[in-house]
Amino acid sequence: MKRIYLITLLINSLLELLISDINAQNIWIQKTNFGGIERGGAVGFCIGTKGYIGMGYGASILRNDFWEYDQGNNTWTQKANFGGIARYGATCFAIGTKGYIGTGEAGNLSTYYNDFWEYDPISNTWAQKANFGGIARYEAIGFAIGSKGYIGTGFGSNYYNDFWEYDQVSNTWTQKANFGGSARIGATGFNIGPKGYIGTGYYQNLGYTFYFDFWEYDQGTNSWTQKANFGGTARGLATGFSIGAKGYIGTGWDSSNTYNNDFWEYDPSLNTWTRKADFGGGYRTEAVGFSIGNKGYIGTGIDTISSKTDFWEYTPDSTNGIEELNNAGISIYPNPLTSSSILQLNTQVNNADVVIYDMVGKELMRKKLTGSRMEIVKGSLQSGVYFVKVTAEDKQFVQKMVVE
Repeated sequence: MKRIYLITLLINSLLELLISDINAQNIWIQKTNFGGIERGGAVGFCIGTKGYIGMGYGASILRNDFWEYDQGNNTWTQKANFGGIARYGATCFAIGTKGYIGTGEAGNLSTYYNDFWEYDPISNTWAQKANFGGIARYEAIGFAIGSKGYIGTGFGSNYYNDFWEYDQVSNTWTQKANFGGSARIGATGFNIGPKGYIGTGYYQNLGYTFYFDFWEYDQGTNSWTQKANFGGTARGLATGFSIGAKGYIGTGWDSSNTYNNDFWEYDPSLNTWTRKADFGGGYRTEAVGFSIGNKGYIGTGIDTISSKTDFWEYTPDSTNGIEELNNAGISIYPNPLTSSSILQLNTQVNNADVVIYDMVGKELMRKKLTGSRMEIVKGSLQSGVYFVKVTAEDKQFVQKMVVE
């Protein structure tokens, strides 16, 4: 009996730890180190449920290796090397099921690039696309809004504040309204729904000028609006990403020649910054950041001593959109969805409403469920994370659905 009691106690303790981990919020957890050699100035993005990091400068050599992170297995797999020349300070974004990398420099501050490449994770191949529309440069900022990609700011033969839009379908670049702030290098940015954001960065001329201004780009009106200044010190080479309806910026290098590990959340609905848990990996600059679903990730980079390979996962206070709720009441299979999936109701209710939301909380589809199951067709849903909400009588169920 004593042995059974001890086993039961151990199981209960493990369950308590599991529940504590599931419910933990605003925390950093170290994950498997980046699969390649240590480096700074790399690039990274996510496609569906996978993250990607490559390029940069490590062990005194420019790199062109490229690695895939599997969130579910917490593992790294080396993929096909970047299609262009090895480089540092490139720019990237992802649109749908494809990733894009371009610009950058050769490591000697004299050779800059404007070539632009598309990565297909299904075939694990790179294809060269139309050159970036602006002047060759490095340490620019890139992000995507819907089906369009954007690159702006950076340094080549000068400091720039121009801003360019990439059309994936026509493979063309169009110059848009200049970034609202001054020309700069080493800014950071992200998108939240239909809006893009750029802030921080620096300018060098007989010394360094660091910035903490923060700007919102409206794709519909092609205009910039200045928002509340970044909450931390002015800095360059910080790291940013968005999760749901919130944006995040942390780490970086400031005017006191200090590397930082503070981490801040931006709420566009309130136009406010809130300091969150400091980055778990410590002080650094030139790291890579991206998000997968409702988790954020930061890894690699440079501290005051060496380049890094560590990789960390951030869990915010909530999913920042629609939270999963009583999700045992419904099943979605297969999940991830590739072409179609089945929504199965696991409890007895009548005349349920089914609504699909994106991570920002925008309603994308609404249907009636008259039986216990229905088909969800991919249709116009782009690759990403969504929430399926089923409401009937006094019951409500929400489950996360990944579209590949």
